[in-house]
Amino acid sequence: MKKRMALLVCLLSPLMYCNAQSRITGDVKSNNDSVVNYFNVALLNPNDSIVIKGGAFLDGHFELPDVRNGKYLLATSSLGYQTNYKVIELDNDHNLLDISILLNQLQLDEVKVRGRIPKVINKSDRYVVEVENTAISDAGNAVQALSRTPYVLVDPMTKKVSVAGRGSTLILINNRKITSDQELSILSSQNIKQIEVIENPSAKYDAEGQSVINIVTIKPKERGISASLRTLYTKGRHQSGQLNGDITYVTNKVVMFARYGYTNQKDEGFNSSHNRFQKEGYYFESMDREFENLFHTKGSDYAVGMNFMPASHHSIALKYEGYDNSTAGFTHKETDVLKNGTHLAPLTNLNDETQTYQRNGINFNYQFENKGYEISWISDYYKADHSRDNMLNEFYIEPEGGQKMKSNAHFLYDIFSSQLDVKIPLIKERIDMELGSRYSMVKNDNKNHFYHQESNQWIANNKFTSEVELDEQVTALYGILSYKLGKKIHMSAGGRYEKVKTKRSWNNEGQPELIMEDWFPSANISYVPSKNYSLRLSYSERIKRPSYRQLNNRVQYLNHYETRQGNPLLKPTEYKTLSLSTKLNKFNVSFTASYRQNPSDLMYINDPVQIEYTVCKYINMEDRCKYSMNLSRSFQYKFWSMRPFLSLSYMERILIEDGVKYTNNTPGVYFKWTNQFDLTKTTSLDADLLYSKATHSYKTFSDYYRFNLSLRQKMWQDKLTLQVAYQYIPTKWNQLLDYSYKLIDFTWDGDDRNMLTVSLRYNLSTTKKRFKSKSSNATELRRL
Repeated sequence: MKKRMALLVCLLSPLMYCNAQSRITGDVKSNNDSVVNYFNVALLNPNDSIVIKGGAFLDGHFELPDVRNGKYLLATSSLGYQTNYKVIELDNDHNLLDISILLNQLQLDEVKVRGRIPKVINKSDRYVVEVENTAISDAGNAVQALSRTPYVLVDPMTKKVSVAGRGSTLILINNRKITSDQELSILSSQNIKQIEVIENPSAKYDAEGQSVINIVTIKPKERGISASLRTLYTKGRHQSGQLNGDITYVTNKVVMFARYGYTNQKDEGFNSSHNRFQKEGYYFESMDREFENLFHTKGSDYAVGMNFMPASHHSIALKYEGYDNSTAGFTHKETDVLKNGTHLAPLTNLNDETQTYQRNGINFNYQFENKGYEISWISDYYKADHSRDNMLNEFYIEPEGGQKMKSNAHFLYDIFSSQLDVKIPLIKERIDMELGSRYSMVKNDNKNHFYHQESNQWIANNKFTSEVELDEQVTALYGILSYKLGKKIHMSAGGRYEKVKTKRSWNNEGQPELIMEDWFPSANISYVPSKNYSLRLSYSERIKRPSYRQLNNRVQYLNHYETRQGNPLLKPTEYKTLSLSTKLNKFNVSFTASYRQNPSDLMYINDPVQIEYTVCKYINMEDRCKYSMNLSRSFQYKFWSMRPFLSLSYMERILIEDGVKYTNNTPGVYFKWTNQFDLTKTTSLDADLLYSKATHSYKTFSDYYRFNLSLRQKMWQDKLTLQVAYQYIPTKWNQLLDYSYKLIDFTWDGDDRNMLTVSLRYNLSTTKKRFKSKSSNATELRRL
């Protein structure tokens, strides 16, 4: 009996060995050592060349799981390259390969790159705009790339980025919320692979914000060292410069990087305003005009980090980053005043201001991905220190008189947060479940001291002096269930729970703890019958919480007639949004309707007795709906590629003052037309037009036009790029508030109306890399 069992084991051993499973991973490069972005891998039987396993892959990396041990023929192919055949023999769990494929010289001699127009893909829950190797990749930095992207708006005044027709927007890089707008200015467009636009986000994303923009960067795959250096020179009314550099070192399991950026920027804009208040026989009118308004900023940002892959499917990232800048500003303004038919003495206002801002933080991120399972744990801590000093001199030339004032403010922030995201496939390729949690804690210490001068001595002014302490904790839980019905229908539904606990203290007087609990559901269904047609319907509930400064009820002195004050009673704005998106051949169209509860706006509140004295503060208005439509289309003719984009919106604003209801329902129009002309293989010309008629406020805005002309020349096998751009804005920016007994007409003549920009970018290698990491406390940082 023992001999029979031994014989049976010997006979079955080869079968048991053949059933052992292995995994093949590898990197594919061309013979010039650059990554092959799109390629096919096929595992063949060496005897009859029958395909056993294979697939199409991106970004130079492939993986074939669950392969039986044995001898195979591995075929690697890509358009423009010769097919590579490699004999392999599998006898262990993990096999790592490096494959090089040769360029097909006969095909390359006939290739002509013309009109690299970005492709827009309408996915089940978002628009995906392809950036890599397109016209957008040469735009400059991420802000310039976003300004050329359909569905994305960049505000001409604040430079804030948002989705057209959607208002407040969360900005992410590789699904990580940015900690400051500075990240966008230092991220090169050449390192961007895709820009994802999510008009109606699911419960996975923070409830803060009406929409989401996710920038997907090119992953570092090639081993070795790569570096890039970018310089920027701008000439408007003044000269500004920028220098950004980064270096990345990649090994089999480790990615290390360092980044540094320096900015020396001068901005000057001339403001003028016409204020008129008339009520019950009381008339007041003032004309403000700035003769000088110059701000000089010097700043640097830095980061160093490492991404370690201890084992297959596991990744650990650690990053330290910081930002440090200082701003010196000077403003000279004169005011002419008319009160009840009498001209008062003209008032001269001289204001010297200095600001410093420092922020430092550390970020930890663990990720696991395998066979549809995904785990991400993010934890980080940031400290921010902001100080501001003002010296204000207001005086009358005739009769002689006036006052001198000064203020110094100091703001300290401590921010900690941690979040966990898990994705579980319940039924392979049919049902997925996503679960997550998040906790954040913010502590803010805010001190502002104000003084006025009497008999050459500084006297504390308690009216404009305040001390504020804020402690806020946010706890969030979410869950999403996704279901695929065949290959054409995808459905998902979920909910997010958020609890906010806030403690405040004004001038050492504590207030009761405020607790807000909200539930934010979301649902999405998409139908894609073919690549030319798709339909997506989604619903979500979102929120926009006031910033910490908007809630701070301290009084800020602006000038003799005007102050600014926070509103601790300001309610958050809540949104209930329904979106319909469709693709019809090459047209992409979306419609959105959003019901807004407690919308807010910055308004002028007049003193009930002396109406010339006003307080600027945010207040809530009546609930109203907002409607928007976005339309985009791509065209290409030989060397000319273009993409027009149109956004229409309608939002009604209702304000009640003195028992009277006032309405502003001016529609909004946004039209963007981007054009690229590929003059030669290395030379291209961009010509862009922008027109907007804003409607995001109760105020009425003037027509805004902007023309951009940019010429790019690539040299040294695309390692060096020289770009010369000119921007022209023909009209001044104007806003008008006219209702009840008040009229405020504000005009801004900015430094960037005529601007010449010269930039030079150099890449040490042809590899385009970007470190991927996440941060969980960016929502709080962006509210500072």
